[in-house]
Amino acid sequence: MIQRKKLKQTLSGFTLIEVMVALMIVAVALPALLSLVVTQMDSAGSIRETSYAYWIAENQLNRYKLLQRLKQQKVLPDYQLPEKENGKDKMLDLEWRWELTSKEMDTLEVKGFKRIEVAVWSANSPESATGIKQPEPLARLVGYVSDPEQTP
Repeated sequence: MIQRKKLKQTLSGFTLIEVMVALMIVAVALPALLSLVVTQMDSAGSIRETSYAYWIAENQLNRYKLLQRLKQQKVLPDYQLPEKENGKDKMLDLEWRWELTSKEMDTLEVKGFKRIEVAVWSANSPESATGIKQPEPLARLVGYVSDPEQTP
């Protein structure tokens, strides 16, 4: 009887089939988990870039609103809001391209209002000057200002 108990104790453990099934489950689950982690990291990077682009757009829009206000206060009486302007900014060690377009609001009954649109791209995205179709901007903001010379 004692020998039989010793024999059972030494033979306890996983069978080869149990080990193979466990490895198969791990082999199926691990790539799915890695794919999920990579997707989450890409999403976080995209959200970060979009947030930075909106900050650049807000900065430019506020800059032009401030310049227009200084014109109203006659600090910069000769300032004219450009119809189109572009530039580059650096924020958090990243380069950004922005483009401003402004146009008269002819559809309003009250004259003297302009629509300002600021679009922002990453500086390493292709530019329209290269002949390559320009990608959609990461951020696009629209604002409105009044021209003190034309507003009643």
